[in-house]
Amino acid sequence: EPERIEILDTYSGMIRPFERLTLAFEMDGRLKSFGRNAADAPLDEGDHVRAGQLLAELDQRIFLARKQETTARLEQAQYEVTKAKALLQRNVAGITEREFQQRVTELEVAQAQAAMAQKNLEDATLVCPCDGVISRRYKNTGESVNAHQPVFEIVQVEDVLLVVGGPESRVRELQQRR
Repeated sequence: EPERIEILDTYSGMIRPFERLTLAFEMDGRLKSFGRNAADAPLDEGDHVRAGQLLAELDQRIFLARKQETTARLEQAQYEVTKAKALLQRNVAGITEREFQQRVTELEVAQAQAAMAQKNLEDATLVCPCDGVISRRYKNTGESVNAHQPVFEIVQVEDVLLVVGGPESRVRELQQRR
């Protein structure tokens, strides 16, 4: 009688993370501190991390000073434009159209510089983009970090990839069994 039989084969393979992320800062700086793990110790290899968790921070004193400087320049430029508008409305010969346009341009430049300073301040903090496990920590506190130089490698362990090697002679048969 026909019956169904099961043939078992043994193959060696490896389980690999489905995603491996290398994380770095977008700017140069000195590594000030790492985020904390569940035991309140600095993050290190083998620690589980969550999306949005603080991983590391650069020394932000320079970025804060630049932000204050650009904020002061922005306020000054806004004042100058307001003052120039008032002069133009009164139709006083104290300001030309060219001078007014120059002040407006200075305001736009100050706004752009303030936005860049804010982004640099935000980029001085490295945040985890996904849940995973730290597989490598490349740097220690106090070390200098160059832009785009790896600081952490995170692997996602929720989804894994099974890589199996088998003899070529069996590939066709294995594909048909799917």
